[in-house]
Amino acid sequence: MKRKGILSGLIRYPGGKAKLLKLINTRFQRMFSEVGMTAEFREPFLGGGAVGLSLLAENQAIRRAWINDRDPAMAALWDAVIQIPTSLRQVFDSSPAILAVSPFAMERQLYSLATHGATS
Repeated sequence: MKRKGILSGLIRYPGGKAKLLKLINTRFQRMFSEVGMTAEFREPFLGGGAVGLSLLAENQAIRRAWINDRDPAMAALWDAVIQIPTSLRQVFDSSPAILAVSPFAMERQLYSLATHGATS
């Protein structure tokens, strides 16, 4: 996704680093200039992907990227993005409401129901 002229993540994700992209990318640029652009990029907490996607888009010479996330749902989403992008796109196109609720909002709703019960 592209928002306000910068690459942002696939989805909005709690704990996301999109607001820090400029600072983070500046530091990565410096680091890659010191170690060489053939260095590997490893992202242990990809989340919505704002930092990783932005870094890869701005540094075409990165030869290899490793992405991961502790959250199994996010890891599964990125696996689908890589392995079955056409099918994933069809799901999103046929059900735009899927993207209308952020995973954080959904988790908050489920937590609220589990701890307080239904309110209506």
